[in-house]
Amino acid sequence: MRFGVFAAAAVLGAAIALPAFAQTQPAPQDGDAVDDIEVLGDRAAPTLNERVDAFVNAVAAPIGDYGPARWHRRVCIGSVNFQPAAAQLIVDRVSQVALDLGVQPGEPGCAAQVMIVATNDGAATAAAMVDRNGRWFRAGGEGMDRGEAALMRFRTGDRAVRWWQVSLPVDADTGQRAVRLPGDDPSSSIAINKFVASRLASALRDNLTRIMIIVDVDQLGDVTFAQLADYVALVSLAQIDDQANPAGSDTVLNLFNDPAGVSGLTSWDMAYLGALYNARLDTVSSNARMGDVERGMANAERRRQAGDE
Repeated sequence: MRFGVFAAAAVLGAAIALPAFAQTQPAPQDGDAVDDIEVLGDRAAPTLNERVDAFVNAVAAPIGDYGPARWHRRVCIGSVNFQPAAAQLIVDRVSQVALDLGVQPGEPGCAAQVMIVATNDGAATAAAMVDRNGRWFRAGGEGMDRGEAALMRFRTGDRAVRWWQVSLPVDADTGQRAVRLPGDDPSSSIAINKFVASRLASALRDNLTRIMIIVDVDQLGDVTFAQLADYVALVSLAQIDDQANPAGSDTVLNLFNDPAGVSGLTSWDMAYLGALYNARLDTVSSNARMGDVERGMANAERRRQAGDE
């Protein structure tokens, strides 16, 4: 499929089991000493919990002590620089996946929080955007982004799809911002230190606030638009490590390594997203929060397998 794309300038304005084998040896003669023989069975396959743990550790990219982040109730998806029909298709797909997770997509004309940009030079477009709107990418608050090294990969990498995500720690009850930004009045009450009558619960949650996704159409190769839309949906709705290597997992993130073998979002992907959006994320420990996501994903996969039997 051809991906229509306008000039980039328009955007700048707006895991290997080895098979067992036998080696033939001469048959022992009477009286020969025979060494003890150790029989090695096949190496046990990973359990479901081990597979889930490996996948989540490979792909999830929560920031600091706050994550994982997710969209809270609503998200507005925008797409620019594609031909209009293509732009609408990708927005509709991401919006539908969001809706399936209980997140309400924004109405037409809403202010985009996820912006999906088509270009024929991903690195140049990313660099220009960062140079012109640096504060959009690095707002300056603690725990809001993945830092300078990740931003440099966003600017200079050669990925077909690159993304930059910003999240915000907020008061879990009011949604009030819980970190200071450059320029804030030091005497203001923005930084929250609220008492919680539990050593397990936190007063804060981490919300996704904005995501920039750049699609380099010249590097899509044999990837279809439907495959691309599903790939983009995953990185629009969860904090995904841009250096993730999920080889061995059935995930759309393997798309650009095996376009013919990946049709789109998989049950594995949806189990992860569903677990993320149903997890309890108000616990103090980030390990506990990610552990809840892993348990939810494993339980969802068990239910799916039971339904298939």
